[in-house]
Amino acid sequence: MNETPMEKAYNYIEKKIINKEWTAGEKITSEVRLAVELGVSRVSVRSAIEKLVALDILNKIKGSGSYVNEINNTTHLNKLIPFMTIGGASYIEILEYRSYMDVLSVELFIENCTNDNKIKLEEIVEKMKNTREREEFFLLDMDFHHEIAKGSRNNILIKINQILYNILKNRYKDEYHRLTYEKRVEEHKEILDAILEKNIKTAKLYTKLHVLRSLEDLRKMEL
Repeated sequence: MNETPMEKAYNYIEKKIINKEWTAGEKITSEVRLAVELGVSRVSVRSAIEKLVALDILNKIKGSGSYVNEINNTTHLNKLIPFMTIGGASYIEILEYRSYMDVLSVELFIENCTNDNKIKLEEIVEKMKNTREREEFFLLDMDFHHEIAKGSRNNILIKINQILYNILKNRYKDEYHRLTYEKRVEEHKEILDAILEKNIKTAKLYTKLHVLRSLEDLRKMEL
């Protein structure tokens, strides 16, 4: 498929940044010059720049030009947000992905977490045991897995988990509440106990089973 003029400009700028021809803090070529160099309209170049600004790759300063932001390992993950939010991923697909992502997160958590991370997990599970509010339980569940991601000290896992957290909270809350609460507290307690014992193998197993159980329940409902 042929690139549109805007896509041509976007890909050109992105490639320059990825190849470090334009580095953090550096001003990129002006819209006028880019339009001439690429043989596209200035409007197309401006649209490409605005898209890169929205993704936090560029910073546009009025009267000065566009500058490259500090790029880290999570910057391009922002592209997942519009894709997944608009409808690119179902709840089942998110759970399928989590069945692998959460297992890696818990392994890295045990290897890299602080005592504060573990205390927060204990507090979350204790609140889960005591609450009867569906909404509060939902948020505690999200907090539990997000805390594990944070304790992993892996920026990519943290970013992806935050994206999924926001999507589940804003889009799939009803599907979440359709699933049984019967075993959820017990499953989170099993994961926590394995973490506190620093038993990576058991923690990974319980995490995998926890997500797969939710996945199986959801699939049964859709039959």
